[in-house]
Amino acid sequence: MRRTVFTLLAVAGAATVSCAHDEPLPPPEAMPPEAAGMPAAGRLVLTGLRKPIVALITETGIQGPEVNLGRYPVKGGPTAWRGTAFAREVNLEVSVDGAEGIAGRTPLDLRVAPEPGSMVVNGLIAGAPSTVTISRARINGAFGRCGYDLRFQGQAYVGSRSCGGTPVQVGLTLPPILNTWPDAEVATVLAILLSGR
Repeated sequence: MRRTVFTLLAVAGAATVSCAHDEPLPPPEAMPPEAAGMPAAGRLVLTGLRKPIVALITETGIQGPEVNLGRYPVKGGPTAWRGTAFAREVNLEVSVDGAEGIAGRTPLDLRVAPEPGSMVVNGLIAGAPSTVTISRARINGAFGRCGYDLRFQGQAYVGSRSCGGTPVQVGLTLPPILNTWPDAEVATVLAILLSGR
């Protein structure tokens, strides 16, 4: 996925993609104030929620108002992710093709299968059976109990999110740093941040 799925994110501000399913991007004022001080290269923002999800993703971890995770790469071995996310303890190991461990009191056990221009993530996320297809054009499926159908529209993924209730329109901005990470790590980060509250 380093070069096939998120390559557009590095040039997101330079182009606008349109399709038959165009939905409006969140207005600039929808960007939460806590995101303003974060460099765009590492900023993940999910808007459209009563309380937006904002996190800074770096080589050493993920930090934000509700997230404090350390990333511990091991040469030739799995990468460990430890800390808290949304008031839940996280202790995961990410391998070449997936991740396993605990997020909160529920298991996270996912497998990543690359496909041309995309990847399919299957397994348990937040203790719930989950399947998500992730590509540069679309994110579609369930991260735990939260289902997404998002399409990339030049600056962000835009579409619907439902976590067991009425679907809401959301905008998801992903940072270019994810272009440099293996598919399994990208899938793990999205599973942690998008399956939450």
